[in-house]
Amino acid sequence: RAVEAAQAAYLQGLPPRYSLRVHKAALHRATQLLSGWARGPARQHAISHLVAACEGLWREGRQACCAVSTSGRPCVLHQGHHLQREGEPGTPHAGSTTFIRA
Repeated sequence: RAVEAAQAAYLQGLPPRYSLRVHKAALHRATQLLSGWARGPARQHAISHLVAACEGLWREGRQACCAVSTSGRPCVLHQGHHLQREGEPGTPHAGSTTFIRA
């Protein structure tokens, strides 16, 4: 139960896709939380299980592209979006700038 609660804490407030830096910060918070709850010989196993679960969540669809524009803005699309698949062209990088038209 503690692992599931720590995993929920990991996901709390995260966007659909996020960078490695954000992932590591959220993982650190979750492991600190679990470290406060877990006791005894199973503590390290629980932490390892949490890390593996959070890594899996991030790598299986929540990992953001690591490309950065010349203005320093990160790409907001998923990792690997720009690669060609089955003869189809990939999607170009997309910055996080939003344009508003009056």
